[in-house]
Amino acid sequence: MQTRIKLVSAMVNSGDCVKSISLTVEDIEWADELLANIENDNFGLGFDNIDRTLITPTFGSTKNSIMRNKAYLYVARSRCVSNVASMAFYARSAVLLQNDDYTIKHARTISEILDQIQRRNINPEGVMVNREKIN
Repeated sequence: MQTRIKLVSAMVNSGDCVKSISLTVEDIEWADELLANIENDNFGLGFDNIDRTLITPTFGSTKNSIMRNKAYLYVARSRCVSNVASMAFYARSAVLLQNDDYTIKHARTISEILDQIQRRNINPEGVMVNREKIN
C-alpha cells in the first residue's frame, strides 16, 4: 500500500489528478476492507480458538499502519478535488485517522484557505480549484 501512496502522490504532484483519483478511491476501499477484516475475523486465519492477547499487538500494529496509509491517501485526494469544501473534507478526514505532522500541516493550510473564504461569506463549495497541468 505504501508503494501505491507514493505512486498516487507522484501523480498528484505531476498534475495527473484524473488517474490519481481512481487509484485513491480504489486504495481507500481496499484499506476499508482490510480494516474490516481486522475488526471482524482477523483475516479469516482461524484465530478464534487461541488466546487473542498473543495476536493483538500484531493486528494493532497492522491496523495503525493501514489507518496511516489511508490518511495519506485522503491528503492526496484532497489535493485533487474540484472545490475547497471537498478539499477541507478530505483534509479533515486525514487528520481524524492520523494526527501527525504531515496530515496536520496539510489540514492547517486548507483551513487557512477555508477561513479566508468564509470570512468573505462565500460558499466554499462554489470556490473551484484549478488542477490543470502546467507545461
